[in-house]
Amino acid sequence: MNPQTLIKRALVSPNQPNMLLYGAPGNVSYECFYDIISEIYPSLRLSEIDEGSFKYGRYLWYYEFSLHGIQKKNRDIFWRCFLEIIKTPSTSGKKRMIVFRDTHKLGGFLQDKMRVALEKYNSHNIFVVFTVNYTSLSDAFRSRFLSIRFPTSVTDNEITRKPVDIICDSIMKIYDHDFREIRKCDIQDIKEICHNLLKYDIELPELCQTLTKRCFENPKWTAKIKTSIIKEITESESKLKESYRKMIHIETLLVSLYHITSFAHYEIDSDQEESVHILGDTAAPE
Repeated sequence: MNPQTLIKRALVSPNQPNMLLYGAPGNVSYECFYDIISEIYPSLRLSEIDEGSFKYGRYLWYYEFSLHGIQKKNRDIFWRCFLEIIKTPSTSGKKRMIVFRDTHKLGGFLQDKMRVALEKYNSHNIFVVFTVNYTSLSDAFRSRFLSIRFPTSVTDNEITRKPVDIICDSIMKIYDHDFREIRKCDIQDIKEICHNLLKYDIELPELCQTLTKRCFENPKWTAKIKTSIIKEITESESKLKESYRKMIHIETLLVSLYHITSFAHYEIDSDQEESVHILGDTAAPE
């Protein structure tokens, strides 16, 4: 599902989420967002408000801040102004929308303060944050948002692809590795994939079917390796139907497949096959 569709759905949802829009430098996340919200609210026109050491834009319930000029010397003034705006409900009757641009230097101090403010005043404010430095944001901060990634350029093919194919691309990328042990960054990627399964509302049978096909088509793995992988997916799918903790179960499956493919690479490198025979016993999720 392309970013534009996700933004539109979020903006018209009765339970509008906070949004974190990110991508590499040169992405068009802000332009896309502003075009969509202007389409929904044609009368939206920003007026510039000058607070002396910084400026921001406003239209009734919509506020737009740039953190580019927020430094240590005017940080407290900015924060007092920000809290004064968000602590009371909007007089327009709509939820107030607070937009932050140029947040690539958003440090830990402001992240922590903003996270607390988000939690405290979320009932009558919606927060939208743009960044080109996603990894600099803490997990605690990012968890308060619906994260939407913008590629630097989007092709027609990427726009029309099904979400389950995009998810499986991410999974197969993790499995194209030469590490025997799973890394922390891989575990984080797996957790993000599971989060995206919920975000894209992907049916679990569809995921298992597509993932099985992608694994079967991988030219790097031998027939025995593919048999072990497909067996793992099939057994896990049958357990999913009985599980009340589906996301945890899927995480376990994806970690198990990581270990299978890890041994697979070593088997191919060393031209040995005996390690595959024990995988069925060691890789199955609890």
